[in-house]
Amino acid sequence: MVAEKIPTSGVADFVIGLARRHGIQYVRSGTDELADVITRLSDDEVFTDGTEDLIVELRRAKVIDSSTMVSLLGNYLDEKEYVRPVQRFWEKRLSSKCSQGQK
Repeated sequence: MVAEKIPTSGVADFVIGLARRHGIQYVRSGTDELADVITRLSDDEVFTDGTEDLIVELRRAKVIDSSTMVSLLGNYLDEKEYVRPVQRFWEKRLSSKCSQGQK
């Protein structure tokens, strides 16, 4: 998959469509079970949804490469959680303080 075709919005629909076109469905594996055990033993909790699982399955099926998987997961999580860039946040705060005459 070419990096320029990776969407930054509508990622879930893109992933579902890509999986359908390639006949891919998420199937829980022994590696998934092991990851859950290790996560529990480290006193942590990680919950994935169907889209995240499909992205991993697309990688396992070699439909996408590792770099594309990371980009899709990042874009999906950004969109899902609406993560705003930190730099813009600080620029807005500084701009607002400057306009109010604060330092």
